[in-house]
Amino acid sequence: MFSFFHYLCLMVSVCSFNGCGLKMKNRRDKAILLCDADIICLQETHWDERCVEDVKKGWRGDVYVSNGGMNARGVAILVKTGVVENVKKVEDDKEGRMVGVAFDYMGEMFRLINIYAPNVKKRRKVFFEGLEGKCGGNSMIVGDFNVWCGRMDVSVATPHGTR
Repeated sequence: MFSFFHYLCLMVSVCSFNGCGLKMKNRRDKAILLCDADIICLQETHWDERCVEDVKKGWRGDVYVSNGGMNARGVAILVKTGVVENVKKVEDDKEGRMVGVAFDYMGEMFRLINIYAPNVKKRRKVFFEGLEGKCGGNSMIVGDFNVWCGRMDVSVATPHGTR
């Protein structure tokens, strides 16, 4: 996986960003501008179909999504036109936790999976176990894994050690 990330990043920029809600157009536009990459992976989009259509109108490329429930979850992969070839959606959990694409780049097939893992430990474990077998060869998983190593990784609203 390291060699893929290193190789791909030499020619194609990939940005992963948790937007904490990108339903409002001004927030979406700021997030996309902030990422400034060839491929943008967004988590916690909170989009509905209307938002997706708005993004498709403003983005110069392909948009692949898995929307969650109202004001919850949601992941998206935005791929600029002309960066990679033969892009297609290959993964979508229909719950707003995972979306994946496959594409050709410099004559090789690659897979990119964007995730927004559950923040509850037991659900997160089941989620990660469900990812088994989804990667192989030239694959990369990016996103919000919702794991923490210390106090700095935890929201002030979440007491340390309860996740």
